[in-house]
Amino acid sequence: MFNINNLSFNYFGGYTGINSISFLEETNSVFILGKKSSGKSTLLKCIAGVEKCTGSIMINNVEYSSIPIKDRDFSYTFSINSLDKNSILINEIIKPLVLRKLNINFDKIDNLLNRYDLLDKKNTKIKDLTNDEKAKAIICRMLTRNSKLYLLDNPLEFIQDKDKIYSLLMQDLKDKLFIYVTDNINEIAKDKKIGILSYSRLVEYDYLTNINVRPKCVDSFTFLNNNVCIEEIQLQKEDEYYFMYNGEKIITKAPISDIYVKENVLVPIINGIIQKQIYFDKETELVVSKE
Repeated sequence: MFNINNLSFNYFGGYTGINSISFLEETNSVFILGKKSSGKSTLLKCIAGVEKCTGSIMINNVEYSSIPIKDRDFSYTFSINSLDKNSILINEIIKPLVLRKLNINFDKIDNLLNRYDLLDKKNTKIKDLTNDEKAKAIICRMLTRNSKLYLLDNPLEFIQDKDKIYSLLMQDLKDKLFIYVTDNINEIAKDKKIGILSYSRLVEYDYLTNINVRPKCVDSFTFLNNNVCIEEIQLQKEDEYYFMYNGEKIITKAPISDIYVKENVLVPIINGIIQKQIYFDKETELVVSKE
């Protein structure tokens, strides 16, 4: 079980990494969806202890934030660039076991490499592997150790056959505790609750069907529907807005991170791009023409 409460982290210079993230998940898995630079990797780093954050991280009733990073017992899918390009594949796979002075079961590792179509590459240098093979190597390296927690950061980014590897990965993680973050909605388990990160905030934590019917913010809806542009968000009543999509009225409790207001019409700024040629100046509280 995961109970994350008010988790925040700012990078040097005041740049917000994650902002007051809270969620409760009573199963063994957490799926987080978000665009690039939304805070996904930062969230994992905070949970791992790589970044020092404020807030509470309760996992299976253990407060992780008070545990030193060396004792947190997690496995992480680091970037493919973390592999030593001059090393051979098998040495990179067993590296976490060697560093922790753990027993190495080479039969188990061979079976794992075979499952991920890497057995014939185990003596190949990393620099001679494709990005697809490097990405599968990162997954295998994570799975070699029996950890209490597995942290997966966009693990299929460079994978060619995403469906096959995702299926294998879910089988291998079936009875394990894990957090999976991605920018690809197709990698999200449809029968699980998901979190949606937007501008460093967790704006949703619910089932996909519920989010699509009644999103808490427009960011969520646009992301789940191929980044459709919602041009006008109308005020329906106090603290409740709506917009039209495919002839249907979608009601939401909040607009998105940046908006401007004119005569009860809210117009979003999506990915920093103003959708119309005027904006709301927060300092003067006036509607200003961009031109």
